[in-house]
Amino acid sequence: MDRDFSNLTISIIDNSPRIRKTVRRFLRSFGVPDGPDFSDGTSALAQFRHTLPDIVILDVDVTPTDGIEITMFIRQSLHSSNPYLPIIMMVGNSDPRRVVEARDAGATEIIAKPLSAPSLYGRITQVLDHPRRYIRTTSYFGPDRRRRNTLWVGRERRVTDYDSYASMFIDVQ
Repeated sequence: MDRDFSNLTISIIDNSPRIRKTVRRFLRSFGVPDGPDFSDGTSALAQFRHTLPDIVILDVDVTPTDGIEITMFIRQSLHSSNPYLPIIMMVGNSDPRRVVEARDAGATEIIAKPLSAPSLYGRITQVLDHPRRYIRTTSYFGPDRRRRNTLWVGRERRVTDYDSYASMFIDVQ
């Protein structure tokens, strides 16, 4: 852990004081100074209308406004001051349904509870060192959900337009 995180502001949003304390302890061990933490999503959203941290770490099931709603506000609201804000969503027991919801809402990274310091450090360095491009469609705004960079050579990428002689995939990894 040789990175300098001393200029980062990271907010934690979780109903559990124990989780907030644990995450904050991990962040301090990385050199991140204390930032604004919130016990509920509603007070976090009220604060985010004025100022945003550099990164948000939030629980998908925080109440009364859950992590999905908070993420959608940050990504889609006209009142959001930074729709590109990195959001690390915590999901209990990596519940597949909630992971998909978090991804589809625009979470930048997803981390399973219980957290470990190395996994949290990895997610933070991922959002800082490898920012993903953002996609806007009629139903989604957020980081590109595809993790692999695939270069397509040929006419069209769709299966219906596939010509085995004129097109091929080239994986760039």
